[in-house]
Amino acid sequence: MGFALSVDYWSVDIEDAIGLPTTQDIIDNCYQGQTVCCSAIDFYPGTDNLFVVRRTPFNYTSQVARGIDFETSYRFEMSDLIDGAPGSVRLRALATNYKRNATTTEGVVDDTAGMNTSFGPPSWKWNASIGYALESFTASVTARGISSGVYDNDWIECSSGCPTSTTKYVTVSDNHIDGAVYFDLALSYGIDVGATQIEGFLNVRNITDKDPAIVAANPGGFNYTIAPANARLYDVLGRTFTVGFRMNL
Repeated sequence: MGFALSVDYWSVDIEDAIGLPTTQDIIDNCYQGQTVCCSAIDFYPGTDNLFVVRRTPFNYTSQVARGIDFETSYRFEMSDLIDGAPGSVRLRALATNYKRNATTTEGVVDDTAGMNTSFGPPSWKWNASIGYALESFTASVTARGISSGVYDNDWIECSSGCPTSTTKYVTVSDNHIDGAVYFDLALSYGIDVGATQIEGFLNVRNITDKDPAIVAANPGGFNYTIAPANARLYDVLGRTFTVGFRMNL
């Protein structure tokens, strides 16, 4: 019983890191002046038309990741609030604030922290839960969320008087991607049958059946097998149920 809180700052700096950029990243980096990436691209003879882009590992000059982790929890007995009330309650919250997630190649810095596309982590990622426990029964509700973000930190959002659009500093009318909050439910009940312990459980993920944020395609479009949403950050399945039993013999 009681309150707990922890705050941790972390920083990772890697020199001569090795990464595996996507083919689109290789093309973009080449046109942004990272000549090492151009070595992986072949053009049709006598033209600027792409022929082959080889996805191979590259040595970055450096790679940096920094952030802050937060965790807090509080547990108390229901009888502390209502005399004779059974069970205990546990509150818990965790959050990570990504400050930086950058690679540097030939002097060109690419920081993806706060990009809600598949290229980077969101600025904030968190979950909070409340759980109730009796001797044989437990129930919990969890909220998990990510902050809103952008398509690219280098893009310039403007509607008039825009600067000249370049490969790295692209001008767009909308550089915003919505964040999301999802709610999950977990229930379990256990009984003893002789020497055997049996527990039944029901988990419901994304109770409200919230849709993911739609991420617009780049000029190359989407492959028909890829949904226009980032499945790494957003829930793309909708409401799902899991029912089962566990036995301890």
